[in-house]
Amino acid sequence: MTYGENPVKVVTDMGFTDNKALESGYEAVKTFLKSFKKADHAVSVNMRAATGSKDQAELAGKFKSMLKQLEHGDDEIGLQRSYGLNLTTPFIILADKAIGIWPTAGTTGNRNYILNAERCEGGVTLYLISEGAGNVSGGFGAGKDYWPGFFDENHPARSVDVGNNRTLTPNFRLGVDVTATVAASQRAGVVFNVPDEDIDAFVDDLFDGKLNPLQVLKKAVDHETYQARRFNFDLTTGGTADLRSGRNLTEDRDPDADPNSNSFSAVVRGGFAANITVNLMTYTDYSLTQKNDKTELREGGKNRPRFLNNATLGGQLRGQLRGQIGGTHTAPTGTPASAPGPMPASQSAANNLGVAVNFSVENRTVKRVKFRYNVAKPITTEGLGKLSKSLGEAFKDNTTKAKLAELAYPLNARYAGKKPDEVIQAHLDGLEELFADTQWQNDKQYKALRGLKRGAVEHRASVNKHSVMDNARFETSKTNLSGLSSESILTKIMGSVREASAPGNAARVAEFMRQDPKLRAMLKDMEGSIGTLARVRLEPKDSLVDKIDEGSLDGTMTQSDLSALLGDRNQMRIKRLVVFHTATQAENFTSPTPLVSYSSGANMSVTKTLGRINFIYGADQDKPIGYTFDGELSRPSASLKEAASKLKQEGFELKS
Repeated sequence: MTYGENPVKVVTDMGFTDNKALESGYEAVKTFLKSFKKADHAVSVNMRAATGSKDQAELAGKFKSMLKQLEHGDDEIGLQRSYGLNLTTPFIILADKAIGIWPTAGTTGNRNYILNAERCEGGVTLYLISEGAGNVSGGFGAGKDYWPGFFDENHPARSVDVGNNRTLTPNFRLGVDVTATVAASQRAGVVFNVPDEDIDAFVDDLFDGKLNPLQVLKKAVDHETYQARRFNFDLTTGGTADLRSGRNLTEDRDPDADPNSNSFSAVVRGGFAANITVNLMTYTDYSLTQKNDKTELREGGKNRPRFLNNATLGGQLRGQLRGQIGGTHTAPTGTPASAPGPMPASQSAANNLGVAVNFSVENRTVKRVKFRYNVAKPITTEGLGKLSKSLGEAFKDNTTKAKLAELAYPLNARYAGKKPDEVIQAHLDGLEELFADTQWQNDKQYKALRGLKRGAVEHRASVNKHSVMDNARFETSKTNLSGLSSESILTKIMGSVREASAPGNAARVAEFMRQDPKLRAMLKDMEGSIGTLARVRLEPKDSLVDKIDEGSLDGTMTQSDLSALLGDRNQMRIKRLVVFHTATQAENFTSPTPLVSYSSGANMSVTKTLGRINFIYGADQDKPIGYTFDGELSRPSASLKEAASKLKQEGFELKS
């Protein structure tokens, strides 16, 4: 075995530097190998249902096709397998508290395995992740019975004698509750790229299940370790209208019996309930690290507490088994009836079983900061040639042309006796000296000078063994766009733009979009689209990039400093606007057992980019000089062709 074949060398080259990260990545790969190999596994069953596949062979073919059809960087395929254990207390009805308040609490632990795929240059990026998640919730509820007593106060019970000293009683009840939930999760796994030409063979290996996880990982390239954590706090309130009936399991109590006796009574109930739940407040914080020995990506949330983000309407068919010990008789449909004056103490507990259907409306804004550092690479002779060509095309005066030609001449005296790397350094120094005092006159000249400056910064960083920022961004995601008119969508998106970016930049981008017929045609085509979401991406202005480069090179730029700078919208400009939608196929099961239950689920989601607009800037960092447009809506349609024609008439050519 050679040094390069040593398993320790192999996994450390992939970015694994500790056992925990390696075990998590290995476990995630192993889980999905088993999922794809077994036709009756929940993941395979779910994927076949989502894709309409009859067997594993057809599913493998469709999965290959889906991976190849990931066209844009924001397109994504997601698979998740989850297992969970839930511990839930029922509402505990306190002694002599007919209306409430009653406490409740619960906790859940989950183990999830996640596979995500997205487009990268020349292939697809796969994320295989294992996740441990849990939450703890607690709250209070209260309610009141309106029937018995709703129709006839003199005969409130409306009980029906069903024989054997037992009765059947209807009931109508209104209730409210408030619940606080704290949730946390931790993820670890591996990220790697699969070139387009290797997708077929890679998927075959996944479905064959003949390779071990390490062998599968070795077939991919550009590995990175993945670690993330998330914390979430939610405060919700809900209201319920419940129509039900109950039947005593124990004999009806003799009205002349001792009210202080500790006799036991039990009731079984069934009914229908309608409810509304509103998220009063939510707060989320998370961080993500993705790295290997050559690059490191960090991402984090920039979210403050937000209010009224979500509303859910639901209906349930449910049953309940309830028991009570104490002197007050348990009505078959409700809590002990309220009555003035002191009452004997009693304690009771109830457990619910049932099925539910919910409809949710979400209006949520999520913000995040993301930046990647790469090990700096020295500039090459080819790179110097490209820089010189760009500068020559931007500055066409004879003096500049002559000096560029002189620097490019291999036998130039300044290169005499120097080694190849010293020649490159001398050439770069010459370019910097030539343009040190040059003022740009147009956007083309500005771009050429920026290229020279960034090239020189990375080269110096490579000499000093430093890393440089490859890219950075601040993103705001906005939900609840579906079903809106094109003007309403534009208003909603512009609200996100104005909130996210500097006022001057936001105003100019908003006006740019309103006046552009192509963009307005895209918004018109979005009318009535399902599940749409808008994401506004900001990038640093050139002045901030220079500041970050300087701080990175002299060692004064900390991660918190960088995060704060990227969160300052006055130093950012709008780079990209993406509108996309997600379709999900989910299969979930929770055991209908009281107190302790088991959950299992699998889901598949596909996210497609409807439209993606990349803005192009010149010297003016607030005003775009153009844009590129792609996505599903960029495909030719009548309205888009008409808009493109108008653009050409106005002398503006669209690139897509």
